[in-house]
Amino acid sequence: MYRCCSRLVTGWLALLLLASCSSVARPDDFAPTKKVNEFVAALEARNPSAVIALLEPGDWRREIGPELRIYFRYMAALQLRNKDVSIVENDGGLAIVRLKGDLAYTLSESNVQGEQPIDLIIEVVNIRGTWYLRSFQLPTPET
Repeated sequence: MYRCCSRLVTGWLALLLLASCSSVARPDDFAPTKKVNEFVAALEARNPSAVIALLEPGDWRREIGPELRIYFRYMAALQLRNKDVSIVENDGGLAIVRLKGDLAYTLSESNVQGEQPIDLIIEVVNIRGTWYLRSFQLPTPET
């Protein structure tokens, strides 16, 4: 009886040790998905400053600012419905995040409303412990 319990305890300890080692090596998926969710919230709030702050520092961040501010003036409302944010890859320094949903919008001047599906692949990069959105692309069609 003692021998059986001893093996059982040893087996459980080995499994717990293995599980704890694998979880230590796994990159944090929460931070990159959180950045994408913050991006969606900034879009829905039509807050160009918040969107720009989420972008990787660099020239294109400064260049996109005026265009983004103009774009938000044309939008009376933005909402991402049926949102799904998922990690495609993550090595701890670069995460590939997929954002899917239905973008509902209302145009400011004409009050025209519409909705269209979106499916984006977003690169999120970790720079000195802070995650930033690096690029956006449409996913490659599956063949």
